[in-house]
Amino acid sequence: MKQKRNILVWIAIFYTSTVFSLYSFAESYQTEFDAWKEDNWELWGEQSIWNVERGHLRGRIQVPRITTELFQFKGLLATYESFDISVRGKIIQRQVIKPGYRHFKITLKNLGSKRSDFGVAIGKLFEHPPEERPFFYLFYTHTIRAKSVNGWDSPDPFPKWHIPRHPGTIWETRELESMQLRFNRGHFQWYADGEKRADFKDTEFSSIEIIAFVLKGNETQIGNAWVDYFEFSELGLAVLPQLKIATIWGKLKQGK
Repeated sequence: MKQKRNILVWIAIFYTSTVFSLYSFAESYQTEFDAWKEDNWELWGEQSIWNVERGHLRGRIQVPRITTELFQFKGLLATYESFDISVRGKIIQRQVIKPGYRHFKITLKNLGSKRSDFGVAIGKLFEHPPEERPFFYLFYTHTIRAKSVNGWDSPDPFPKWHIPRHPGTIWETRELESMQLRFNRGHFQWYADGEKRADFKDTEFSSIEIIAFVLKGNETQIGNAWVDYFEFSELGLAVLPQLKIATIWGKLKQGK
């Protein structure tokens, strides 16, 4: 019995160390925007200006027509691959995360906008002959949109073969204390001020290759947006391993 108990102890120790070693490789990043780290972000577009001011990331946009621009997050220790976007006769190179993240959570705090739409965009590349194109779900403070965005031209809807799965509800909430997006292999859960607003699945989005802030301006007025906290947490491990550890230790305590 004693020998068996010792073996279980070593199994539990090995299992615990293995789980926490794996967890240490999970990506995470958070910032309260108390300093500007320019290398962590890349602008998709020409009309918006982004800067850090008094603990906030602030975006400003004005264009002679309605447009949508992205401020891509690139602060993760990931493998990035380049792809080309055709913009008004020019080829512009951008990057995506490969192979993409399958389980993660994004948290924003104290965000809002005036005379513009603001939120977070998550997307990936799809074959769209004659080229690859990035398609996104855009989680604004007041609604969700599904678009192809390149940062320069007006967004295009999803192709006819891909039907968006998000709800079309519109809320009158241009400012939020918190927004959280949870993603698990095509399963989207969206929370605003603690309230679950959307829960849907899109199997075409099995992983996410692009994470960005999104800012949509209008034709006549300067639009402004702000956020004072951003956190990305990769959820590579579910709670199940922790439950297994608890079960092993429970059996040890009972001498089983």
